[in-house]
Amino acid sequence: MRKLLLPLFVLVFPATMTFGYQTIPEIKLEAISIVDTDTKLGELYNYDINNDGYQDLIFNQISSNSKSIKYLLGTNTGFNFDSAYVLLSSADIISLNIVDWNNDGNIDLAVRKQRAYGSGYSSDLLDIYIMSETTIDDVISIVVPYENYLGNNTNPKELKEFKDFDLDGYPDMLLIGFSHVTIGWNQSGNEPVFDEITNFGANTYTTAIFDYNQDGYPDFINDDQYWKEPVIHINNRDRNFTRASINLPSWSISDESSLYWNFETLWLNEDEFPDLIVQKTSDGLSNSKYLMYEFDKNSNKFVSSPLQFNSNNLGTLKAIHFDNDGYTDFIEIRENKVRIWLNKQNDSFNEIEVTITEGYEIKNFLKLDINGDKFKETLFSLADSDTIYAISNKKPVNNLNPSIPEFDSVVVSAGELKIDWYPSTDSESLTGHLDYEVVLTIDDKLMNINLHTDSLKIKNLKSGNYEVYINAIDPLGFVSESSETKTFTITSTAIEYDIQVSNFTLNQNYPNPFNPTTTIQFELDKTTFTKLTVYDVLGRKVQELVNGVRPAGTNTIQFDATDVASGVYLYRLEANGIVQTKRLTLIK
Repeated sequence: MRKLLLPLFVLVFPATMTFGYQTIPEIKLEAISIVDTDTKLGELYNYDINNDGYQDLIFNQISSNSKSIKYLLGTNTGFNFDSAYVLLSSADIISLNIVDWNNDGNIDLAVRKQRAYGSGYSSDLLDIYIMSETTIDDVISIVVPYENYLGNNTNPKELKEFKDFDLDGYPDMLLIGFSHVTIGWNQSGNEPVFDEITNFGANTYTTAIFDYNQDGYPDFINDDQYWKEPVIHINNRDRNFTRASINLPSWSISDESSLYWNFETLWLNEDEFPDLIVQKTSDGLSNSKYLMYEFDKNSNKFVSSPLQFNSNNLGTLKAIHFDNDGYTDFIEIRENKVRIWLNKQNDSFNEIEVTITEGYEIKNFLKLDINGDKFKETLFSLADSDTIYAISNKKPVNNLNPSIPEFDSVVVSAGELKIDWYPSTDSESLTGHLDYEVVLTIDDKLMNINLHTDSLKIKNLKSGNYEVYINAIDPLGFVSESSETKTFTITSTAIEYDIQVSNFTLNQNYPNPFNPTTTIQFELDKTTFTKLTVYDVLGRKVQELVNGVRPAGTNTIQFDATDVASGVYLYRLEANGIVQTKRLTLIK
């Protein structure tokens, strides 16, 4: 492992421009390797894995014949980059996500794996390792549903992100496939129920999750093949989504410059609603443009902003606050270059360009205090690299914490909570650039909701005694002291969701446990091609019970496990591109 300060940087300033900052920024760029020799860095996350109050680094280390998930411990003085500890090793690891799946206050590892499938390999197995700090307690094996396109099974849906879409305290899954968008609803920390949200859209990998209407419930945007325009999926708060146009220009596959490559969110103006950075390009991925669209709360649409940036190659543009003058700055990461646009009160920008040695696809991007000085560096890494880059301002920046939020009202009725608070103030931040974190607890379960507005209404809360408090967060990540804590009681029972996600029902096998035979039943609403397969918990096929057209109505299948070893197994039913999975237990 190594840490190297890169002294080479270029400052590019138009001669007529002058700085209006507290101090003239001076860029420091560090290249840090945290992986072993001859390995690459996969996914990188910052979480407090051992619950000591300091952020740690958890990462996926990749070599040609092995993969390992490791972590670095954070302290009050930053990180010791030379001491990494192993959490998990497996040659089957494809990617890593970090999530508190069972909402117990400990982070869990969501590991996508490959498994033998026919004559090749499939990547539809997701193992969620339930952790107690750095110890693995249990594993939940999930077979990620395949999409069905033109009658053929193609790649499984890709897990894009975990997000608590229904605000029940448990993170759900957003999965994207060639022509499908699916939510995996978390069932109180157990196996998810998969719910297909849409079956249109080809370029759905350009997807971003954000709270479009600032109601506390996450929405998501994707580029839709059917409508040939980006659309927003508005969260209806009841495990349903409404697709709506957001007024961005439509596209044509024959016009390269009309296609959308990436979406990023930011707060560009003074209101509380998120705005958009949209990336477009032409000429074989050169001549990139980053266009800004501001949210118009009167029409609930995005309107074009005169602000845009041009680049001579494909990269990624993200909004940051670099010098704390109150205005949004921007960082572009692309092949061999890092460019920072320093905002001069939204009328012009100064550019700082830094040379790096590799590119181009961005793999990780996060803000983290790596040296214990209370200011967060901008960290990023690129695909197929062993290096993390850290960019920071060498000059000191003044910053005060936001004021403490104060409640205006807390109203509880019929399983719903409505809270309002007075906006915090921050001497270095523009109005509308403060985040609020609403922290809700019940029975030691935590729910953290982030938004920019000063009110929140949550539906379908389950019965129990609650506490709620609020923190304000400024653009540099400094957090106010917490508001007073309010307590309240919900006496009505929350709605029990009955998710109708498919046109079939897979029943629990009977008997269960069993030896050596058991019965599996499923109901189809129409005659259709169906597959029923038994897997072990590592995702290896044990026996294929059905592979063909089955009639509508109740279907009964016998599973004879005479030649199968004792253990826990998964049985998966596929029909019309929808998948359901259950467990069975064989005891001999």
